[in-house]
Amino acid sequence: PRKIRYLNNKYFNHQIKTTLRKNNIDIIYTNTSTIFTGYWMSQKLSKAHIWHIREFGIEDQKYDHFNGFRKFKENLNKTDKIIVISESLRNKYQDKRYASRISVVYDDISKEYINPTDRNYLINSNTIKALSVGSLIEGKGHKAVIDAVRMLVNKDLKIALSIAGDIKGQYANYLIDYVKKIGMEDKLV
Repeated sequence: PRKIRYLNNKYFNHQIKTTLRKNNIDIIYTNTSTIFTGYWMSQKLSKAHIWHIREFGIEDQKYDHFNGFRKFKENLNKTDKIIVISESLRNKYQDKRYASRISVVYDDISKEYINPTDRNYLINSNTIKALSVGSLIEGKGHKAVIDAVRMLVNKDLKIALSIAGDIKGQYANYLIDYVKKIGMEDKLV
């Protein structure tokens, strides 16, 4: 099996860290188990981290995690919430150290996962500030994140979302228009 190698791009990491600090981001969400930047930033900046795992690794994509499976599970033990997309993935990644922090969410945004009464789940501030970093392409789920923020706002949860990515493409323009159409401009930074 091949290992995914982390490209040490100091400029890219500096830009992410600067964005996180500048916007006082409270929660870092990593939308794959193949990239560790969000996890590393959460550790470095003492921010809450959610890891959304979609891949088995060896079994489905013929790769091993950055420092191997055992080290990846140690990293999971230091993350605040773990989301997997199937019971099979829960079984693969299950560990008694973090069993209470792992959830199965089949459709990415499940009503069971969003709990508006659990407002102090990760932070104790008036407004949750979230950042989504990634290529602005349809398959990355940015529209779903925007819809989730809209749903939370409609449940009177104070939340602001920043999306970091190249805004020159057609899909980025679609997202900008969509945000205006649903009246969420003031919730996206």
